[in-house]
Amino acid sequence: MTSNNPGHTRRQGIVYAMTDVLAMTGVYIFSKVFLQDFPFPVFGVYWFSAGLVWNLLLSLFVKDTYVKFEIKGSYILFLALIGLLDMTATIMWFEAVDKTDNPSLVSFMTNISPVYAVILGYMFLKEKLSWSEGAGILITLSGAVLIGYRSDFELSTFLFSGAGLILISSFISQGQKALLKRRIQQYHPIVLSMNRVVFLLLFSVLFTILYGYSLDIGIENIALIALGAMMGPVISAYAGYNALARLKVSTYSILSTSRSFFVMLVSYLILDNFPDEIQIAGGLLTVAGVVLISLARVR
Repeated sequence: MTSNNPGHTRRQGIVYAMTDVLAMTGVYIFSKVFLQDFPFPVFGVYWFSAGLVWNLLLSLFVKDTYVKFEIKGSYILFLALIGLLDMTATIMWFEAVDKTDNPSLVSFMTNISPVYAVILGYMFLKEKLSWSEGAGILITLSGAVLIGYRSDFELSTFLFSGAGLILISSFISQGQKALLKRRIQQYHPIVLSMNRVVFLLLFSVLFTILYGYSLDIGIENIALIALGAMMGPVISAYAGYNALARLKVSTYSILSTSRSFFVMLVSYLILDNFPDEIQIAGGLLTVAGVVLISLARVR
């Protein structure tokens, strides 16, 4: 539920957005650590199982969680569509984190999402493209090139590298957010979060069975994964949906860029890993480009 006071609603949105940023910082680090030791489906079985349990527990304490839920074709079909898109984007995101040396680079690369929003709006919604938006797109893409560039660059291999995967993942995620924004008031954030987790859990279970992976990873690892799952499938998802419901997409995009700097700092402190200078320069360009695009869309 959102407040009737626009100022109060915006402040709530900012708090939710920054909560999402901090929680996602933890997700980046937890994911990088555990994906070094376990296949994604095995990690996913415990991560998303815990996420589902945490969400169910949260729903018991959050008022009106299931009031808006409807058992009818259009409502369920939309949930299925959003769930499939979110599942696909999330799986590619985890794969990108696994394949990239420093998780902050993945975070910087996700800043390309607003570029997709502007381009899709121009192509399909006949929205006007301002000079500042055009400049922001070029700056953001330049930053992405610096982050992902390698001397042995080949398009066929790039699309399956960490940088290529995150470009595709961000495109899918942006499309999902655009669809969801139009109907987000009809769905409670916890219901959306559980919907996402269920799709990802089913995927993880299926591929664990298909590849014959062992789920015996030790009780300590299971406990740590369950703890980390509070940040991703619960806190981040819940806060992110609430922020999206209260803020303009442009404001949300600007606030979200701060995540990259948190991830870079924590990666250095915990993983003793720091990006190269050219990669940092590229990351800063992606942030500058997103801010320029977002400010242009406020006008």
